[in-house]
Amino acid sequence: MSAGAEAGVVEFHNLQTSGTLVYLLIRRSMVVIRDQQMKTLEGFASKTFEDRVFAHLVRTWPERCSALGEAEVRASIRKGIDLAAGYGITSQSDVAGYIDLMYVHGWDFDRDPALLWAASILQDQDLQPHTKMQRLYERTEQELAVSPQPA
Repeated sequence: MSAGAEAGVVEFHNLQTSGTLVYLLIRRSMVVIRDQQMKTLEGFASKTFEDRVFAHLVRTWPERCSALGEAEVRASIRKGIDLAAGYGITSQSDVAGYIDLMYVHGWDFDRDPALLWAASILQDQDLQPHTKMQRLYERTEQELAVSPQPA
């Protein structure tokens, strides 16, 4: 319990783990989460997130996902999570958006010489992660309006 907390008082604590908030309800005694337990919780949160993004990708990009197969789609999700984190993008909605952009522009769109605007946005240290994603979406919409992707 936190300093000054009395027995029987309910406290809520949160821990940020890989973009996922874990809420702990503490009553009467201290709860200790060991490193291995935290890794298990993080793994569960990651797997759940991966499953949701997988389902979204299959709905949004059915032909591409079918051609890739489940293992490759899941690998692309994990790659997207890692790449997004490298740019400070860690909220689940923004990471999912980053992965969508990978399916629009290509796995390495952040390093594609034809998409220097994307690298510029992602590397802008003055922008908050969510603002980076908003600007990427806006520019993507502009690009697709000029030259739509084949169906």
